[in-house]
Amino acid sequence: MPVVEYKLHRIDGANPTKVIPPFIEDGGHWPKDNGTLVGWTVPSAQRDWYVPSTLVELDKAAVVTRLLAMHSVSPFLIGDVIEDGEEMTTDQVTAFAETWYDSYTSGK
Repeated sequence: MPVVEYKLHRIDGANPTKVIPPFIEDGGHWPKDNGTLVGWTVPSAQRDWYVPSTLVELDKAAVVTRLLAMHSVSPFLIGDVIEDGEEMTTDQVTAFAETWYDSYTSGK
């Protein structure tokens, strides 16, 4: 399944809110300051619904680059409890990002 970068959609009404677009199957991962998130969508050959052509597809290298950039600003930690967590190395972040990407592209 293609891993993609997207932004939330605004739903207007009495109380405007932002939602994950309906063409994103599983999203909300790895938010950046520019408002983009990472998720996945169904490949174009397997769908009969609209997905914007401006959607950015991310390959494994792009996901690794994104997570390493985030790690350089706010280091990822090992462990479930932040106070007890040890900072991950760049090699650990790279391995984590690659494993995450592989699980998304092969497991969905």
